Amino acid sequence: MKNKTRIIFLMILLLITIFSSCIADNSKEDILLCDYKNIQIEKEYTLLSEADIETIISLDLSSEDCYKEIENRNYLMNEDIVLLSLDSDNITYCIEDYYYEIGVAEISEEFDNFLIGKDINNSYNFHIDVEEEKIEILVNIKGIYRMAEIKDEEFICAFYECENMEQVKDFIINRAYKGIVFNYMWEQILINSKINSFPEHIEAEIETRMNSLVEEAQEGDMSVEEYLKESGFTLDEYKQSLYDYYYEILIAETILEKENEPPISDEEINKKIKKISEENEITIEEVAKYFTTEDIYYQVLIEKMKEILVPLAVVLD
Repeated sequence: MKNKTRIIFLMILLLITIFSSCIADNSKEDILLCDYKNIQIEKEYTLLSEADIETIISLDLSSEDCYKEIENRNYLMNEDIVLLSLDSDNITYCIEDYYYEIGVAEISEEFDNFLIGKDINNSYNFHIDVEEEKIEILVNIKGIYRMAEIKDEEFICAFYECENMEQVKDFIINRAYKGIVFNYMWEQILINSKINSFPEHIEAEIETRMNSLVEEAQEGDMSVEEYLKESGFTLDEYKQSLYDYYYEILIAETILEKENEPPISDEEINKKIKKISEENEITIEEVAKYFTTEDIYYQVLIEKMKEILVPLAVVLD
């Protein structure tokens, strides 16, 4: 999948940086939870404009699942999205069914210029110099695509499983409403709650993660600071983000208990793992490589918070 590794890496970073401004003091017996059942939000804050709706539709349609094949042209042009496979005797694996956007220079400007004018359903040899070695890559061009557009109403309705555009707008408004309300409520809960000290097992887990970070940096022959630089963290910021991450988990678990909801089950975690596998077109084993069980647990827990909290919102007219 295009940019799969980068997307998954960013997802992992997102897991530990959401609401990074929250308070970071904790202990199971000393959790001071705010009144989460009476959080007020102005109705105007939850409304979407027509421009907002179009932006959301455009983002939804930017996924590979929404690419539309161009059938009335058999040669490549700039800004086309081309489905191709890459193979070479110089590499140990081939890349199959890869969507590549011409003009972005994701591989190189030279490769983009090479593709322009080439016919689909044909194979071509592309030569590139890598560290003074000339590499020949077999490029198999399988099809030309474009992103669906707002004007493709029939396609958009089918994508959202709606009968008309009014239903599409209602669906998007309802989905966005839940996200807006939850994000606001969750931020207020994190800011206004407090935990005095972290349990020992969480302190131990943070220490383990910090040690793992040092080992990963050493394997790359880098300092920890150098290793974190690409993600935009300092060492102190990374450690604080871990405390913030566990702070969210403890607050969410406390709400779960107060609502008499059962703990997150292994079945729910396995279901989420399967969903991540299908959505990112990776194996279950690859999911385990990119996410710890605890990270999956976090995602399921936050989704459960959304189910609990959104109906409790006090939306003011």
